[in-house]
Amino acid sequence: MVQGFDGSTVSAQLQVEVLPLGIEEAVPENFRNLVLGFVSLNTGQYLLHGGTYQDILVSFIRVYGANNITLENIKTSVTNQMNAEIKADDVGLEVSNVKYENLKIAREGGDAITTIFLIFSTFAIIAGMVLIVNIFVMLGEERKSEMGMARAVGMKRKHLVRLFLFEGIVYAFLASFFGAILGLGLGRVLIEAFSFVFSGADIGLDFPFYFEWDSVLIAFCAGFLLTFITIFLTSRRISKLNIIRAIRRIPEPRGTRAMRKDIALGMVILLLGVLISWWAKVSLEGAGWMAGPPLFALGLALIVHKWVSLRATITPAGLAIIAWILWPFENPIVEGADFSGFEMFILSGVFLVLAGVLVVIFNSSVFLAFLQKTIGTGKKTKAVLKTAISYPMDSKFKTGMTLGMFALIIFTVTVIAMITAMQTSLTDTLLKNETGGYDIIGITNPRTPLENFSKENLPQSFESVEIEQLETISVATVFIVDYDRKAGVGSDYTVVIGEVKTEKYDLFGVSDDFLDNNDFTLDERDKNFSSDREAWQALSENSSYCIIDYGRLEGSYMAFGGEVSGAYAGGTVIIQDLEGQNRTKTLKVIGITDQGTFLNGIFTYKDMAEREFGAVPRILLVKLGPDEDADWFSKELEKSYINNGLTALDLKAIINSFIQVQTNMMYLMEAFLGIGLLVGIAGIVIISYRNVIERRQQIGMLRAIGFRRRMITKSFLIETSFVTILAILIGLLLGIGIGWQVYAGEGGFKEVGASFVIPWGNLLVIIIIAYIATLIFTFYPSIMAAKVPPAEALRYIE
Repeated sequence: MVQGFDGSTVSAQLQVEVLPLGIEEAVPENFRNLVLGFVSLNTGQYLLHGGTYQDILVSFIRVYGANNITLENIKTSVTNQMNAEIKADDVGLEVSNVKYENLKIAREGGDAITTIFLIFSTFAIIAGMVLIVNIFVMLGEERKSEMGMARAVGMKRKHLVRLFLFEGIVYAFLASFFGAILGLGLGRVLIEAFSFVFSGADIGLDFPFYFEWDSVLIAFCAGFLLTFITIFLTSRRISKLNIIRAIRRIPEPRGTRAMRKDIALGMVILLLGVLISWWAKVSLEGAGWMAGPPLFALGLALIVHKWVSLRATITPAGLAIIAWILWPFENPIVEGADFSGFEMFILSGVFLVLAGVLVVIFNSSVFLAFLQKTIGTGKKTKAVLKTAISYPMDSKFKTGMTLGMFALIIFTVTVIAMITAMQTSLTDTLLKNETGGYDIIGITNPRTPLENFSKENLPQSFESVEIEQLETISVATVFIVDYDRKAGVGSDYTVVIGEVKTEKYDLFGVSDDFLDNNDFTLDERDKNFSSDREAWQALSENSSYCIIDYGRLEGSYMAFGGEVSGAYAGGTVIIQDLEGQNRTKTLKVIGITDQGTFLNGIFTYKDMAEREFGAVPRILLVKLGPDEDADWFSKELEKSYINNGLTALDLKAIINSFIQVQTNMMYLMEAFLGIGLLVGIAGIVIISYRNVIERRQQIGMLRAIGFRRRMITKSFLIETSFVTILAILIGLLLGIGIGWQVYAGEGGFKEVGASFVIPWGNLLVIIIIAYIATLIFTFYPSIMAAKVPPAEALRYIE
């Protein structure tokens, strides 16, 4: 028997083939709860009893090789034809562009994942560029005498630049080529990791390994171009040398005050900072506020250096940058700005690490004095310690680049680890918010409602089960005609009040038992109610009250550091029935729930929803005893009420599964950042190796005045440890600072009930592994340094 849109019924003899019990093992899991019926065209036309639909064939339209515009045109054409043929207003037939919508969702999801990995890759890319600069600066120092002789015999600076470029192009080409090929291997590993991450959740996602050679070529070109530009700029700096000092290997003199070019550079940076800050003020872009003031501070420091020492200007500038970045969400100057973009993470990380490195580098004497008073009291230890620390602090540029390279990666790992830990701490809060204390949710369709459903009417198989609460919710689908809304900061959903919007939404009619016993918390409630429970119970007292889900009627957009947009407590929403009877009702929103996953709709009193909008019981909520098996209960419900088409879900299992997926995703991000950590370790190893060659004469002098081989080895290892530990501390402390902002800032984890967690266990494991790996790989260069014969080193014969 089939019921038509007009309420009439027609019977037909249909042969139904029922699969034997146990066949579900052979059916894909995603299809086990799906009920489909297929009939012939003639049978379908008979069931539609002639009339309007007799000659109308409604079917799937399969399209191959069409672009998005073609798919949209096909949808429009089919819709127009249906509208021309079907004149009735209450048919409810729709054209769904399934392929286009699914491709759009897949594309948006892929773009989001790509953006996240690109952001985290940015830190590794920056670290790699810093390493390239360091390598070529060291090559320049090593070849300084040769370059001086070349200049003396007539070679110009541009020729030196070309020499380095020719050499660098070969390195860049080979590195980019092998990097692009190895990137495919890393991509395959990431795809397998994604498949593993999502294998724990019943999501039905498959991640096949696929790539296009165009992407590989773009990666090769981008890597080559970035390397080429870095080498070019570094070569220009290296080529600017004094011929006599270069030949005699005399260090360049250091001025105590800023020169004209320094002041000019400072003025350019200061002006750039002012312009960016002005743009941020006008456009309310958080990126401008994150970059403008730090640039202003750095430019001002360079200008003031004309009258005071560089340490006296850089130190307050660095501290001011750190204070500015760690303070923006409570800063009245930036009120109204949008800090929701992912670029905030990159800008904050780069400027924080830059400021931290500058403060440390220009206050090295403080660290040296502290170490000498604590661990450097012995005669031998004092000599080794002072020698080990003096060189890196004397070569401020190279040491600063090394610190920045390593600290940037540690900073990123720290922030990601803290976000993961805070997200994990939300498990209990999410379970409470999304389940409302219930264990099972059951959903059926409008044609087979759950009439007279109660604990007493359950089948015998449930007699021994402890059921603490069982509720049914009546559901009707309505049109959202209009609602009062507000636009949050950074919202891309801004609609003028009064504009008509006809979107379908579920209207939930809830009983007194539900109002008295549910544990759904409210994110926002009307000021006239002192508690969430009072707001819920008010639905039974006034039929014009309603509570809506966190989607805020799907107009919501949450900007980090901003305000949620969409409907709000105290506003109104106008709904209209779906049957074409033009029944409308204005409801006052008295609360916004914290949940929006399983029950997306408008909560009202059951009597009103059933009486005015024809709501029928379609949703079942069950709270079980503490020792009951929710998984067994949900499956047994589906078997017992298969005629109703009931689908039952174990709420806690689903939420835990998705939380686990999110946590695994963050762990995957941490592992991905390990690539950047490898770059940092490799950089320190390369620098340590080149230091041995560059400092052969110094090593010979130390040996000549009485330093033993063991003392030379200790000196190099202490130097490596000093630089590595400083970088770790800079990255760790600044990462914790940003982690606090993510927690306590407006729209942060604190507002949703998370705990502020620093995962010391995970961080210590990562830090210790990185530190030990650095020492292991720099041990050989330290041994090499100790084996340098003093006489050979003093003659500097290679």
